Amino acid sequence: VNLNLPACNYTIEETGIISAENSNVLSDHYTTTCAVGETTGTTNVSSVLTSGEIETVVFTNTYKRHYADLTIIQNGMQKATDSGIYKIVNASSITVATIVIHGNNSATIKDLPVGNYTVTELTSWIYEYSTLSPSISVEVTSNSTAIFTNNHHSSNWLDGECYKDNNFN
Repeated sequence: VNLNLPACNYTIEETGIISAENSNVLSDHYTTTCAVGETTGTTNVSSVLTSGEIETVVFTNTYKRHYADLTIIQNGMQKATDSGIYKIVNASSITVATIVIHGNNSATIKDLPVGNYTVTELTSWIYEYSTLSPSISVEVTSNSTAIFTNNHHSSNWLDGECYKDNNFN
């Protein structure tokens, strides 16, 4: 942008970078440097212009992706061999991971890009357990946690050790 400004002392500053996707200010995702003449600053520079002088200001934005960990905790399992399957989906509806947790345990997904995720326990295959919250929305900005508590229904189901011989005589 060329501006025809009168001679004066000016400070030029970048106040924030706006995401084209969702109009959020992304200042924590970028490092900004700017330069005018021999002067360099992080987000602003100052210069004194005399009549007829032309000064060029260059802003350089370097994108730095932030990463964090997401820990999924599974509670309520009766045996160490009982398992839960969890699917992690990002804000763009892309599955970024599917994990299995055995017993009352946890699993950590390392280095997820910061953002919003939905963690869903896949319950259609497991007949002995139910959960009150099969899906949990998590904003991963630092090390975040999603906790799932399962309810065991032992009185409604046979375990793997029960059987009946079929006798057709």
